[in-house]
Amino acid sequence: MNTLINILMVIVVWGCFYLASRINSLLKGGELSPPWFIISLSLGIFSLGLIFDFFSAISVTAGGILKLGGLSLFAIGLIYIRKALN
Repeated sequence: MNTLINILMVIVVWGCFYLASRINSLLKGGELSPPWFIISLSLGIFSLGLIFDFFSAISVTAGGILKLGGLSLFAIGLIYIRKALN
C-alpha cells in the first residue's frame, strides 16, 4: 500500500511540474516568469526526493534533504509571486 501511495505522489508531482512549466513558458519575460520557474524547479527537486526515497533504502536522508529543499524553493516561489502581485 505504501508503494502505491509513493507512485501516486510521484505521478501527481510530475503533473504539477508539467503544469508549472507550461505556465512559466506562457509568461516568458514577464514579472511572474522567474517565480514560476522557481516553482517548477522546486517540484522537480521534490520529485527527485520522492524517487530517492522510493528506490533507495540506504540514503533516506538524501531523499529527505531533497524533499525539504524542494518545498523550501516552492515557498520562496510563492513569496515572489505574492510580491509581484502586490
